[in-house]
Amino acid sequence: MGQTGKDCFEAIRHCDLHGLGAALNECMVCWEKLLPHTVRHPTLTVDLISLLRAYQACYPRGNVFRLRRRLSSGCVRGGSSGRVQGAGKNCTLKNEPLKPLMPTAAPKQVIVADAFDDLRSPQIRFLEAAARLGEVAALLWTDDLVRQLEGKPPKFPLAERAYFLQAIRFIQRVHVVGRQFDGSALPEVAGLKPEIWALREAEGNAARESFCAARGLDYHVVRDEELHGFPEASPAPPPRAPGRKRVLVTGCYDYVHSGHVRFFEEVSAYGDVYAVLGHDANLRLLKGPGHPLFPQQERRYVVGAIRYITQALIATGHGWLDAQPEIGRLKPDIYAVNEDGDRGGKREYCARMGIEYLVLKRVPAPGLAPRTSTDLRGF
Repeated sequence: MGQTGKDCFEAIRHCDLHGLGAALNECMVCWEKLLPHTVRHPTLTVDLISLLRAYQACYPRGNVFRLRRRLSSGCVRGGSSGRVQGAGKNCTLKNEPLKPLMPTAAPKQVIVADAFDDLRSPQIRFLEAAARLGEVAALLWTDDLVRQLEGKPPKFPLAERAYFLQAIRFIQRVHVVGRQFDGSALPEVAGLKPEIWALREAEGNAARESFCAARGLDYHVVRDEELHGFPEASPAPPPRAPGRKRVLVTGCYDYVHSGHVRFFEEVSAYGDVYAVLGHDANLRLLKGPGHPLFPQQERRYVVGAIRYITQALIATGHGWLDAQPEIGRLKPDIYAVNEDGDRGGKREYCARMGIEYLVLKRVPAPGLAPRTSTDLRGF
């Protein structure tokens, strides 16, 4: 039970609907084994177990959570003799005719395929557009396949590309593809049944459209004009999650890489992560001409696309403590930095404000090389 609870928490934290559905299903199996009277009771004519199993079939990828919500709120009808009304202690039955629930169709399975090398905002905007069509599974090419298809090695090795891609909130699953295949077709992947092939405008062609038509797949091309600009972020923080601390991180985040992702991942273990990025004018003041490489709204969008981030905002203050106005609104419990960011009076400021100050070592994810924005940016 403890493990299934942890799995549910991790799936919710990482926005993994497939993992959440699997964990909730396993959790219900555990309850049935340990305390069968909680879901079977002589006073209930509704067969909750059969109903649960039916909805697990209808909601195979996480939407079983919707059923549990309906059970707890007392809106599940079943059998000819009653309705379970009211949650918790006072549960009564009313004789009402059967009004079966209409299950919502499971989300379609969307496929995207690429090297996903050096992910920047245009690729992430495309992944966001694909996610509006359904659950996105990414086919990720191995290093050898990238060489074969593109004539040059990838900038980042497979393990690093996979790590970064899995951290994008619009991706549900990543499948590594190593065998060379016809570029006008999708490679076969065991257990994967795609319904939509999503492509960027430059990738669309008649051969791929014919492949989809022959196999009953939806062929969907995301036009370039759909990817212009960056969705605005709400300045208001989301409601504070019960029992969860708010953790603030600040920085330039000019060239987001696997090291940043690892930092966000580690910090998210302490609570909900709010990233406040320095605005362009302040970065020029602190770092000099030529900075930043990417404008503030683009940097905010990329950071906000990382699944470990609850909200990404642009700072409105100045200097090393440019996030002071945002700190006043967010009221974080923790201010987290890595060793390089432990400067500029942050430690003293947190001591004055009663905010816990957390310094993490700069360590890459297991098996990955250390990265710095300076090296990747070239200045």
